[in-house]
Amino acid sequence: MECNEADYNSRHLEPTKGAGEEGKEGSEFTRWTQVRLREGHYGCVREAVPDATTLQELQEQTQQDAELSQLKEAISRGYFTTDENKTLGAAYNPVFTELAVVGGLVVRGARIVVPRILRAKVVRIAHEGHQGITRTKEYLHSKLWSPGIDRMVEAYIQHCHPCQVVTVSQERELLLMSRIPSEACQEVAIDFFGVLYTQVNTCWWRATHHCTTKMAPADIMFPNRKFRTRLQMGRAPRELDFDLYQRDLSEKIKMKKHANKKRQVKTSDIQVGDSVLTRREVKNKGTPAYDR
Repeated sequence: MECNEADYNSRHLEPTKGAGEEGKEGSEFTRWTQVRLREGHYGCVREAVPDATTLQELQEQTQQDAELSQLKEAISRGYFTTDENKTLGAAYNPVFTELAVVGGLVVRGARIVVPRILRAKVVRIAHEGHQGITRTKEYLHSKLWSPGIDRMVEAYIQHCHPCQVVTVSQERELLLMSRIPSEACQEVAIDFFGVLYTQVNTCWWRATHHCTTKMAPADIMFPNRKFRTRLQMGRAPRELDFDLYQRDLSEKIKMKKHANKKRQVKTSDIQVGDSVLTRREVKNKGTPAYDR
């Protein structure tokens, strides 16, 4: 309780008892302390009051907004002038027939058009409950509208730190395709292979022609060498076909394009020196996905 500024004793001080000057000084100190505490409590209350946008604030900012002032003139006139069309046409032409002026505010149907200076504020307020992008947009669309507000919502939520901490990122990186090594054992790769419940002979894989290269992996690794298999048909060793590199590259480009489109990947914009969130082990549903 000693660390709690709102505990009972801080709001209900006992009067200082004393006689003469000592009692008078104690009484003045008590009153001064009570005033300071009261001011401090008022400050705490003001800080705790949620931020809000009032109708009066919207009216005042609409009146001061140069863009909306021009828009109101165009609405009363019924069309954009040539100059207005250059500055306002791109944003408001598609919905111009839906716009009206009511009580000093520009509205689109039943929704208020937000002045430019308040757009960031209303997006922040709409996301106070940390709903997702779709829900935040739906909440805003029920009351307000402005050009480009959907993009503002997306950008704001994508950089919302609390949302990033508790949400597992589903972003995937672009595929990185490798080229065929120019000689044997230039690159070595190891795959972890699980328990085999049927007998599999990997020799068949090494001796079977690949659909892209049109050659068996063993022939590519060791050209001009004859390999023995259990089907001894007197197959002569074949020379390395250098067109296989072009075929391999062409097929990998097509595969990469298809996979990137299907998985909706994008290039990461993380740079060296950026601050990032660290993935943590999730022990229960209350554990955040990332460290704060």
